Amino acid sequence: MEYPKNVRDVKTVYESMYDITFVPMGCEFWENRLLLKIMHLFTFVGLPKSMNEKALVTSLFKNGFCGVVNDPDYGLVNVDGSLYGVSVYPNWYPYFTISNPLILGINKTIGVDCEIIYLNSTHTGIFELIARYARLLADSDSTYASQLYILRRPNFLNAQDEKTGNNIKSAMQINRLGMDTVILGKDLLNETSTLSQTQTVNTNILTEMLLARNNIYNMFLKEIGIKCVDEKKERMISDETDISNQLLAVSIFDMLDNINDSLQNVNKLFDTNIICKISKEWEYLLYQVDEPKEEPKEEPKEEPKEEPKEESEETEQ
Repeated sequence: MEYPKNVRDVKTVYESMYDITFVPMGCEFWENRLLLKIMHLFTFVGLPKSMNEKALVTSLFKNGFCGVVNDPDYGLVNVDGSLYGVSVYPNWYPYFTISNPLILGINKTIGVDCEIIYLNSTHTGIFELIARYARLLADSDSTYASQLYILRRPNFLNAQDEKTGNNIKSAMQINRLGMDTVILGKDLLNETSTLSQTQTVNTNILTEMLLARNNIYNMFLKEIGIKCVDEKKERMISDETDISNQLLAVSIFDMLDNINDSLQNVNKLFDTNIICKISKEWEYLLYQVDEPKEEPKEEPKEEPKEEPKEESEETEQ
C-alpha cells in the first residue's frame, strides 16, 4: 500500500473516502444492502428463459407488482410499468402501461394480453420500508462513527489566522486517516488555542449503540417475516413466543400466497406452469411457526393407601 506523500495527496485521499458520518450516503448504502438481503427470499420454478428472475423480484419489492406480456421479438417477458383505469373495486386496475420502449405496444389490457404479478394484498412494494430502516441504520452508523472520532480527537483547535488554520486542518486530515504528522510553525502555541469537546464517550455507550443498530436491523427482518435470533427469547413466556412467530409468518406467507395466486392467472393466459417457492437459503421459514403444543394432562394421582399397622406381638395384659 502506497501512503500519501504530501498534503495534496492527503486531501485527495481524504475527499475520496467513504464518509460514514454523511447520512444521505449511508442511506444509499443501506438501501442497497437491505434489498440485497431479501433478493433471494423467493425462487421461481418453471420460469421461461426469456423471463429474468432477478428483475422480477426487484420489481415486486420496489413497486409491489410486475407485468408479464408476450412480445413477438422477446417472447414472454416481465416488464415494469404502471396500472391505470377505473374498476368497481379500489386498487384493481384494468389496464397496464409498459415503461420499456423495446416492447411492442405500450398499453395492455390485464387478463387479455397482459397479466400482473402482485407482491401482497395491498399491491404495494416494500421499498418505503427499506428506506425507513436504511435511514435509521445510517443515523446509527453516523452517530457511532462520530463518537469514535471524538475518542481520537477530543479537542477542537482554534487558529488566529487562515494560514495557521489551514496547516492545522491538513494535519488533522492526516490524523483522521490514522497517520501521524508534525506541524512546523513559529510561535504556533501562541497562535492557537483548544476547545474541548463534550466527553460523552465510554465503552458502555459504544456497546449500547452497537446493540441498538443490531436491533434496528433485526426489526427490519421481522417486518418482512424473516426470523432472527432474539436475545431476550428466554425471558418470553410460551404465549408471547407463539404470537411473535405468528406475526412473522403473516408477512412472508402473505407475499408467497399473493405471488402464487397471480401466477395462476399468468399460467392460464400464457399456458405456463410457474410457481413461487421460498428459496433454499430461507427454507427454515416454513417451520418457524411452532405448532401449539398440547399441555400434558395430569393423570389423577392415586393416593397412597395406608398399610394396616401390624399388631405388636406384645399386648397389654
